[in-house]
Amino acid sequence: APQFYSIMNGEKLSVNTLPSTKASEVIPLGLEVGKDGKYTIKVEEYTLDGQSVCLEDLLEGNVQELKAGSTYTFTAQAGAATHRFNLHFANPDSTPENDNEKVDIYAYGENIYVSSPEITEGQIQIFDIAGRELYSSTTKGQRLNVIPFPYKGIFIVRFANDKFIVSRKITMYP
Repeated sequence: APQFYSIMNGEKLSVNTLPSTKASEVIPLGLEVGKDGKYTIKVEEYTLDGQSVCLEDLLEGNVQELKAGSTYTFTAQAGAATHRFNLHFANPDSTPENDNEKVDIYAYGENIYVSSPEITEGQIQIFDIAGRELYSSTTKGQRLNVIPFPYKGIFIVRFANDKFIVSRKITMYP
């Protein structure tokens, strides 16, 4: 039978509780399967009212919002790498005071994440401290945009659309 678990400080946890979740909470999830095949994750019950949860498949590069009744199907191989997924928590029911608070920008691992409680299209740019543009792309029109970014240092991430502009300083650690 497949084993699904969270990972904290390099340890596998079969049960993991959080006192609360911040807008940019990321939980690494591991998966071990006994045989090669197609597997499905199904959300039977969803009790996180006012909370948005997205599942990021690190192997296939997919991101899916999880809600009651939603399913995610993927293939897995026995003996494959165990840190397969990240679970992203956001709180869309908090009322932002201005448009700049509608977009959350953060780093985890070798990725930069741009998330919004609404499906927001716009332009994402990443600059180094000297102001040189290192990355530019139009968002995919989803709530969580994942940008592989293997560089280390301090960077400015800018999200802009026709309604507002948000810039955040992020640090990518070695």
